[in-house]
Amino acid sequence: MVGFSGFGQFAFNLGQVVSCNVVGDSVKFVVTVSHTSPAAAESQSYSVKLSPLHLQLQLYVKDKGEDVKVEWLLINADETNFEIQPTGQEVSQ
Repeated sequence: MVGFSGFGQFAFNLGQVVSCNVVGDSVKFVVTVSHTSPAAAESQSYSVKLSPLHLQLQLYVKDKGEDVKVEWLLINADETNFEIQPTGQEVSQ
């Protein structure tokens, strides 16, 4: 479960940066690794779990209608457990 400190609604102005902290027990996501060689057309997926979680997020809005760019920084990385496991899924491209 992930909770937001200072959670609320944000009204963005173009060119504005909004920062917030994210704190929680853990977060789990999948990362896909692809080879840069054209001969290697396969990629491997990994399940990643970070716990406990403490992130600083920065959200950027450049132009109306564009996606919001999100950058994140892991705070207290030396106190964070990283669990990385192959998902068993190889994907051909």
